[in-house]
Amino acid sequence: MEVSDIPLAAWAVFFALLGLLLIVELAAFPRAEHIVRLREAEALAVLWVGAAVVVGLAIAAWLGSEAGVMYGTAYLKSLDLGHVLVFAVVFEAFLVPRQDERRVLFWGVLVAIPVRLVLIFAGAAAVAAYTWVVPLFGVFLMASAVRLARVPDFHGMVRHDAERISRRLTRVGGHLPAVRLQSDRFIARVDGRLVITPLLLALVAVELADLFFSVDSLPGLYAVSDEPFLLFAANILATIALRALYFVAENFQDRYRFWREGLIATLVFVGAKMILDGVIYVDPLLSLAVVGGIVGLTLVASWLWPGGPPGGSGPTSPR
Repeated sequence: MEVSDIPLAAWAVFFALLGLLLIVELAAFPRAEHIVRLREAEALAVLWVGAAVVVGLAIAAWLGSEAGVMYGTAYLKSLDLGHVLVFAVVFEAFLVPRQDERRVLFWGVLVAIPVRLVLIFAGAAAVAAYTWVVPLFGVFLMASAVRLARVPDFHGMVRHDAERISRRLTRVGGHLPAVRLQSDRFIARVDGRLVITPLLLALVAVELADLFFSVDSLPGLYAVSDEPFLLFAANILATIALRALYFVAENFQDRYRFWREGLIATLVFVGAKMILDGVIYVDPLLSLAVVGGIVGLTLVASWLWPGGPPGGSGPTSPR
């Protein structure tokens, strides 16, 4: 069977598997407010990375080794570790309690599935029409890196920004503390009227960041294959795996002394790559290697020179 002849039945089987895995995840975690601990985060990562491997082996057995290689390459190119750091910054900026982070990212996955499907079926030409937003997001990331380097009190900076953004966008003014008390909801009722909460703003921010990363990375995936099924399966499974990797990384933040330096370096690299989008092409695999190298170096440095973080705790400290 040719790669281009993938039937609708394959899509149905994949969506059934995706739905089953999401149900398994829901059943495996308590429904109440819950902080994802290291063992659970590792199990979550094994579940989704294992699912990606199984799907890859099935594709290789069904469509041949060439299709399996295409899928594997697309999967690796979709593993943008910048997602993980953006999750951390967004959650800190909107003061999302750790027990509510999984809820935001789970709903984020449900939104990302149709968005990725539309983008992939839209084709390279349609996605390229919106690449002008990528440099703008790159400027934002670079500005964030500069500000983070200049401001010693990271927590004070983001808490001030959170209060300012929340007051403007939630339109609750002096009722912001009341909304905070209902921060486990996306919509809250204050004085008899419905208002959006910072939790919903965090979900919107996560989805916008995911959209920017998608527009930046998808054109590179079309160089691997033009088969929507392979690209979608690899891309969405990698996106969900990144969410699990975030929870793994979060559980190491207390031992991650040089998180600040790693975050600044990563923001500078990802921001510069996005600003120069269309001028200099950086292969997603190279980007993955660079970001992974930055994270690895700062982790090793934190292990060799342990101690309290120079500027305070990490961006994912308990809120």
